[in-house]
Amino acid sequence: SMSGAPSPTSGGTAGLLPAERARCSFDAGKLEELVQGKRNEANAAFKPIFQGNPFDDSDMKDYWSYEERFSRQLERTAEAMVRIRDPKNRKFMMIHMKQGIRMADMFETGSLGIHFSMFLTFLKTNASKEQQDKWLPLAQEGRYFGAYAQTELGHGSNVRG
Repeated sequence: SMSGAPSPTSGGTAGLLPAERARCSFDAGKLEELVQGKRNEANAAFKPIFQGNPFDDSDMKDYWSYEERFSRQLERTAEAMVRIRDPKNRKFMMIHMKQGIRMADMFETGSLGIHFSMFLTFLKTNASKEQQDKWLPLAQEGRYFGAYAQTELGHGSNVRG
């Protein structure tokens, strides 16, 4: 979101992002709407892949134990990988691999969503060619799942140091 009060633990960096947005030669809010609008169209086209069991029970998550929540997230993610690998869903897989569709927009990924949203991105942008050749195809196919963590600008310690 582009509004709200800065974190009291921002380390003095809370004003950087709003200042950069203010210097833009375009309306950052309109750009966000434009991008999100296209994403919504793509999401609607592929949402049927993720309907039915085990995807339709996330409205009950508030009644589950933490262990059951995590277990069901694993079940959903495993089933999603099966469905994505189905040759009839190849178009979805290719768009997702190009970061055109987020898994979290398709089904509730829970804590496993960090694999799709951050870990794959980190491999693509920060791994060496040798590391990408070895790990990226396996991670994209869901043969293994990774995690990624960092602090965020304006919400804690400053990554830049």
